[in-house]
Amino acid sequence: MSYNDCLQDVPDIFENEIGEALAMRTESLGMIRELGPPDLCHIVKIHSSNRTEPDIGSYHHVLGVDTSSSASLAAYINSLQYSLNDKPGWFGPGNNWKIASGTYCTYNAFSKLDLRVQIKIPGGVDAYAINVQGERQDVTEELWTECHVSGILRAILYSNPAEYSVTGLRRLTLAANLREEARVVEALMEQFWNGWRLGSNAETQVASHSRNYLVDGLMAYFAGQGRYNDCAGEILSPLAYAPLGGRQQQADSRSSLDFKGIDPNVAALLAEAYMGGDQEVQGVRVMHQALKAKPSCYPMLYTQAEFLRLKKQHKAACKIALMAVKYAPSEFHAWAKLTEV
Repeated sequence: MSYNDCLQDVPDIFENEIGEALAMRTESLGMIRELGPPDLCHIVKIHSSNRTEPDIGSYHHVLGVDTSSSASLAAYINSLQYSLNDKPGWFGPGNNWKIASGTYCTYNAFSKLDLRVQIKIPGGVDAYAINVQGERQDVTEELWTECHVSGILRAILYSNPAEYSVTGLRRLTLAANLREEARVVEALMEQFWNGWRLGSNAETQVASHSRNYLVDGLMAYFAGQGRYNDCAGEILSPLAYAPLGGRQQQADSRSSLDFKGIDPNVAALLAEAYMGGDQEVQGVRVMHQALKAKPSCYPMLYTQAEFLRLKKQHKAACKIALMAVKYAPSEFHAWAKLTEV
């Protein structure tokens, strides 16, 4: 290993044997849970002028890359060529090390597949999926859409180095401008009703439309920037009042019922966003509409209990929290809220 064969501004972990990082990832697919690991980028470097030099395999992990297509992943691998040191040395020309090939792995948390893009420089691009048995499958447009959202959520929920860190992890900006943010939001909204398939954190017993990793990522993205009103007006309000007959497959058959034009579960998120954006009147109006449509909606009862607690209405908050426990006795959040009030 020398200075010239390392990526200069990107983590670069060298392998003892070329391909061992890919093999290890394939073997671990059956043990992956929840959103899965960060993306893995594996490259093979060759010495262009001295072929007696052995090829070098190295890799790094990455968050924030656009994983919506094979083209975007191939472009990322190609961009690493500019990270090799190309400054002339004291006794010779610039760097003779080049990237000959690369493989980008990104986990689809919806379908539990590892999508991979393999490129050769120069050469073609090969995209395929690997299942938990290590078998190769074809990649469809739907799998790319799911993969895009999976990557977005990992970039958001794994963004804090104090809470999540792995060796050789590179974090990129998820949305550097409004155009990129619009693509992120569009992707999350497109898969919103499938969010329950991702599962939820350990404190939630049963994943639902209002309690899952997609919702966690969506709320965390806007809350982290203090943009509650944008989240409420541009995303949650259209979803809460969307025509209920146009949804995709539901997590719960009861969710397909028409609750008088409003989805109570999503409305709970909408009310929380309005509260966070100091629009309490709007939030109370949403809570009223949702509870009138479905008085037994646990997420909305939870939201109402929290609102009353913050308003120092402890007696009323306790009554609502008891109702939440009654309708969702297995949910940790319901009991936790009861102890708070």
